[in-house]
Amino acid sequence: MDDSSWHYADVPDYIPFEEDRIQNSLRISIGHRLSYQRDIGNIYDPFAIKIFFEGKELGFVPREFSRIISTEIDVNQIEYEIIVSNTERTRNYQNIEVKMYVKQ
Repeated sequence: MDDSSWHYADVPDYIPFEEDRIQNSLRISIGHRLSYQRDIGNIYDPFAIKIFFEGKELGFVPREFSRIISTEIDVNQIEYEIIVSNTERTRNYQNIEVKMYVKQ
């Protein structure tokens, strides 16, 4: 089968409903404090944790970390503090790195 028989769909750089998240990411600076909320009803990931800045949604804790962290939140009532440790502008949005600390 040659490549001419394949149809490649045009895929946007981002999903349109995420425009708010993209714009919110551009407001973030190193040192900003973020908040979180468990997203227990998430049909894609029952361990999902949403991340917010000033009440505006930024996205989610990466899945590879959310299972452990959500268990600590749900079972052990652990509370976290989230501080932006690095940002990197990529195309039309900003990658955000954070440090999560257990609140004392």
